[in-house]
Amino acid sequence: MTLLDLTTLLAMLLCTYLVHSTILLAATWWLCANRRWPDDPGLRSQLLKLSLLAPLITTVGVTYLQSPHWGHEILLTRSTASANMDGAAERAAPQTQLSESPTDSSISAPFDSIGSGAVTGGEPFGEPLAASPATFDSASQTVSPLGLAVREWTFPAIVLSWLFAITLGLFRLAMHWRSLLRLRHSATAIVHQDSLEELDRLRQRMGIRQHVDLLASAQTQVPLAAGILRPFILLPTNLDGSSHLKGDSQFSAMLAHELAHVARRDSVWNLLLQLVCRVGFFQPLNWLVSREVRQQMDFSADALAARALGEPMSLVRCLYATGKRLSNRRKAFPSSFALASGMALFESTLGQRVDALLNMERNSDRQTSWSPTTILILTTVAAALVSVLAPRAVVVASNPQPSSDHRNDDMNKSLASMLVLAGLSIPASAEDPTPSPEKTRAEVAPLKTTPDELPDGVRGFNGMLVGRLAAKDAERGTFTVLVDAVPRVWRNSSAEDPRRLVGKTITVTGVFGKFLDVLVVTRVGETVEFECKHDGDILVFPGELLRKVAPYDPADYPVLPEEFRGFQGQLAAKILKKDPETFELILHVDRVVKTWDDSSAKNPQSIEGKTLMLAGFWNRREAYHDLKVGERIEVGMKHIGMRSDHLTVAEAIKKTGKLSDTLKQGDGKAMSRRESMERKDPQRGFRGMLVGRLVEKDAERGTFTVTVDAVPRVWENNRSSSPKSLIGKNVSAEGVSGRMIDALVVARIGDTIEFGALHDEGPRVRVGEVLRKVAPVKPGDYPVLPDEFRGFKGAVTAKVVRKGDELWELIVEVEKVHETFEGNRAKSPESIVGEQLMLAGFWNRKDEFHNIKVGDRIRCGMNHPQLLSDHMTVIEGIRKLQSEAESE
Repeated sequence: MTLLDLTTLLAMLLCTYLVHSTILLAATWWLCANRRWPDDPGLRSQLLKLSLLAPLITTVGVTYLQSPHWGHEILLTRSTASANMDGAAERAAPQTQLSESPTDSSISAPFDSIGSGAVTGGEPFGEPLAASPATFDSASQTVSPLGLAVREWTFPAIVLSWLFAITLGLFRLAMHWRSLLRLRHSATAIVHQDSLEELDRLRQRMGIRQHVDLLASAQTQVPLAAGILRPFILLPTNLDGSSHLKGDSQFSAMLAHELAHVARRDSVWNLLLQLVCRVGFFQPLNWLVSREVRQQMDFSADALAARALGEPMSLVRCLYATGKRLSNRRKAFPSSFALASGMALFESTLGQRVDALLNMERNSDRQTSWSPTTILILTTVAAALVSVLAPRAVVVASNPQPSSDHRNDDMNKSLASMLVLAGLSIPASAEDPTPSPEKTRAEVAPLKTTPDELPDGVRGFNGMLVGRLAAKDAERGTFTVLVDAVPRVWRNSSAEDPRRLVGKTITVTGVFGKFLDVLVVTRVGETVEFECKHDGDILVFPGELLRKVAPYDPADYPVLPEEFRGFQGQLAAKILKKDPETFELILHVDRVVKTWDDSSAKNPQSIEGKTLMLAGFWNRREAYHDLKVGERIEVGMKHIGMRSDHLTVAEAIKKTGKLSDTLKQGDGKAMSRRESMERKDPQRGFRGMLVGRLVEKDAERGTFTVTVDAVPRVWENNRSSSPKSLIGKNVSAEGVSGRMIDALVVARIGDTIEFGALHDEGPRVRVGEVLRKVAPVKPGDYPVLPDEFRGFKGAVTAKVVRKGDELWELIVEVEKVHETFEGNRAKSPESIVGEQLMLAGFWNRKDEFHNIKVGDRIRCGMNHPQLLSDHMTVIEGIRKLQSEAESE
C-alpha cells in the first residue's frame, strides 16, 4: 500500500464519518435538547455519549469490516491530468465500456481495490474515470451511486490538513491538561477537620473507594472536580470550609455535588469528549453535543448528590448562593476547565437545575419505563440502521464478481462488525453508580403552557392576580400562570371586566431583581400571587409583589355583591384571617354600623353575613399588628375601585365583642393568667429588635432559628414583661419575604444576624422590616442603660463613638447632662455620665444624621419612652459642638 493509497483511504473514512455523525448526532440532539427525551438526565447523558461514539464505530464497520449496505455510494475517484500519462486514449475506451456493461463491473470496498490482483493495467485503484460515473444497475447494487471526481493531489491535501489540525488540537489539549495540573500543584490542602470528616462521610455514602484530595485555590471561583487516577476537589479559598460550622448544609451540598462527578467518572468522559471534538473537529455537531453532555452531567450529579444528602433543598440553596457569587463575574472561565467538572461552569442552566431539584420530592414515586440497557439497545439498532442505509464513500475498481467464499467472508465480517458495535457501546451504560436512577426533571404539569388570547374586557388592566404556575423562565424573567382569582384592581386600571381573566392562561414578562429569587424557588403547579398590568399587547410585572401562596381557596378571595360596590361607611365584623405580608384582613361582616354620605352602594346591607377583603393598613401597621384572628372590630372603610373586590380602611379600628368586654371589666383571673404566661415566656408579646447567631434556616419557607445574644431595642407597643430573658434562648422566626430573603440566603449557619421581631401568637415570632447580617456580638456593642437613668427625658452633650447608617443609629458616650424636660422619670440622670448609650429615631432627621461623623461632639434632646429598652430616641435638633465652651 502506497502513501497515496493510505491518504485516499483516510479521506473515505472522513467522508463516511461526516455523513454518519450528521445523521446520528442531529437525531439525538433533536430528541435530547428539543424534546427533552428521555426525561431522566442520566439516561439523556448516556444517549448523547453513545451518539458521539456510534459514528466512529459505524464508519469503521462499513469501510473495513464490509458490513451489509443498501444505501447510496459516494464514489471518490481521482482524475489525473498529467500530459505524459501513457495510454490515456486507450484507457478511455475501456472506461466507456464499463459504463455500458454494468454486469462486468462492481463497486468494491476500498481495501479490496488497494493492492489487489484484480486491478487492471497496474493502477492501484482501477481505471480512473474522466467524468462522473454513470448510474449502476447490477444485481448486487440496485441504488444509484453519487459521483465525486477530484484531482489526484486532493486526498493527500485533505488528509495532511486534517492531521495538522489534529496535532494542533491535541497540543492545545495537552496544554489544558498541564494548566490543570499546575492548578492542582499550586493549591493548598484543606486540613480543617470538620471539612475532611464530611468529605469522608459523603464519599463512603456514595461508594467511592478512591482517595479524593480536598484542595483550595484562589485561582478558581467555583468548586471543581477533576483527575482520573488521582481525583481531587478544588474549592475557592473563601469556601474551603474553615469558616463553616459543622453541619453547614450548603458546604455539605457543595462537596456532595463534586463527589458525584467523581463517582460517575465524569473526568474520564470529559477527556473522551475533548478527544472526539479534536479528532472530528470538522463536525460542528460534535461540539454542540459535547456541551450538552457536560450540562447533563451537572443534572445527574445534582440528583446523585441529593440522594446522598437525603434531601434536595440544601443543594438548591447552595446553587442559589453560587449563582449570586458569580453574578458579578467579569472574566470567563479558563479553557483548561473543559477537562474538569464544576458546580456552576454553565451558569445558564442554574435555574433549570434548581427547578429539577425542587421537583425531585414530587417525582420520587414515579418509575421510568426506560433503563440504561434499553437506551443501549435503541442506540445499537439506530447505529446498525445507519451503517446499512446511510451513504458511504467507496472507490471504483474493475474486478470480477465476488466468489461464494468471498461472500462468506463478507458475512463473517458483517457479523463481526455488529459484535464490535455492541461491545464498544456497552461501557457507556455502566457509568451511573446507582442501579435505578431517580427522575429529577419536572413532571409535565397538567397545565397549558401556551397563553390564551387576552379578552377585550381586560385591556388596560392593572392590579393583582392569583394563579397556578404553568411554566417559567427565570433567566428571561417570564412566567405563565392559569389565573384563579383577581383579588385587587387598582384605581388607575381601565379594564372593563378584569374577572374575565379567571380561567385564562397568561404569560407575564419583566420579572427582575429580588423577585427572580421567588420565581426560581417556585415549582410548576404551585400558586403565586403577583401584580401585573397590561402594557400594549402583553402583561408586564411592575415590580411590587410576587410571592408564593397557599393553593387557591375561594374563601381567601371573596367577591363583593354588586349592590355593595361603591360603599363608604362603618362595618362591624369578625376577623377570619390575617396576611402580615400584605397587611390584609379577611372579615366576616356582622352588620352595617353606618353608611357615609359619599357612599354609592345601592344596597349596603347586601354584605351582611358575607366575607370581604380589607386592605390599606400600610400607615396603620401598629393597629394591624394588635389585631388577632377571632376578634370582633368596628372599622370605617371605602370601596374605591369599582371593579375590585377589596376595600380600603379609612378610620381607626375599634375592638368590640367578648374579648374587649372582658378586658374592660378587668377580669382579674384572666389578666393574672395572661401576666403569668408572659413572665414564664419572655417571647410572648415581644416587640423589638433581636441579635443572635443563626442555628438553622429554610430560605424557601422564610423561617430560621437564632440563639439570642442581645436585645438592643424594645418598642413601645411591647407586651413582654422581661425581654432580656430571651438572651441565651433559641427563638424561631417566620415571615421572611421580599428583599429579606436575600439576606437569609447568604447568611451561613453560625453568622450573627439582627432582625425586627414581633410575637403575635404561636411558637414563632414574625420578622419585621429589618433582617441583616452583623458582626458577632462583643461586650460594648449594645450598651445597657443604668437602671437609675431609665425614663430619662432631657438634653445631654455626648461624643459619637460609632455610627450605624442602615438603622439610623448612633453609639455615643455621654459627657454631661444639661437639663431634664417635663415628663422625666429617671431617678438619677447623672448616672449616665461617662457611659455609652444607643441613640435612634433619626428617620425624620436624615440630613442632620448624615452630617454627623464619628468623633463629633453633639448636643441633643432625647427621651427614653420604653423602660425595658436600652435605646434612646432623639426628640430635639442636634447641634454639633466645635469647642468645650459650647458645651457649657
